[in-house]
Amino acid sequence: MPIALKMLAVVGLEHLSFTTGLLVGLTLIQVLFHRFTHPLPPDREPPPPVTPIKTLSYAIQADPRPAWRDILLQGALPTRALLMLITQP
Repeated sequence: MPIALKMLAVVGLEHLSFTTGLLVGLTLIQVLFHRFTHPLPPDREPPPPVTPIKTLSYAIQADPRPAWRDILLQGALPTRALLMLITQP
């Protein structure tokens, strides 16, 4: 993250674009988390103590298929942003 912020500062940080990107990224994370709403079978549940992030981790391991679109999009956005930072004067 510090490298990305330095690159943004070098090319001229646009605050509105940065804030919009941050909000879109946070929304994508929430969408990813909410794809895993089905209860886990007893043999796939995490051992106690159970936290929400631990349950999410076990749900993703049990069935990663619901997340593929979000993971692709979350990978494509920073890749495109990095390319734009490198190629734009």
